[in-house]
Amino acid sequence: MKRGALALMVSAFISCALLAACTASQSSLDQETQASPAAADDAVKCGPDVTPIPAPTRQINLVLDESGSMFADIDADGNVVPSTTWSIAKYSLEVFSALLGPNDQLAVYRMSDYGPADSPTVPTLTLNGADDRDSRVAQIHDMDLKGASTPWRSVTTAADNLLASDAELKWLVILTDGEFKI
Repeated sequence: MKRGALALMVSAFISCALLAACTASQSSLDQETQASPAAADDAVKCGPDVTPIPAPTRQINLVLDESGSMFADIDADGNVVPSTTWSIAKYSLEVFSALLGPNDQLAVYRMSDYGPADSPTVPTLTLNGADDRDSRVAQIHDMDLKGASTPWRSVTTAADNLLASDAELKWLVILTDGEFKI
């Protein structure tokens, strides 16, 4: 396995683990408050003098590398061989989408869509955390990857849209195994 693919898997795992911990904590609180009104009062007040902080809104703009290197490698003999890096990245994105909280929005920017100057200024795909989890995962699963290049415009578009977001928390995530074409 390439070092870049391993780093991609590790960073995706860490991101998903952190998001899962936050989501599990919120889910636990939600279950307690639905169990009984008394539990809801205790959970909401967190004690007599403490008022809970509502979950923040989170905008996650994710730039997905789908360049040729995600689909093929060159072995020690100089031969082109298939790579599984693309499937690792796409699976990481599926898991990430499954772990969205109800106040999260995930915008996916497929790199190949943002090369020319007349590129779109909107994400390839937008998922809302309040929507059905299985539906979110299916939309990622069904997304075509083109095996094109890595234009920097994909990152600047995602960053510009993130700056324009009204979300309280803003994340820019880049899933890539290599260099950008600037």
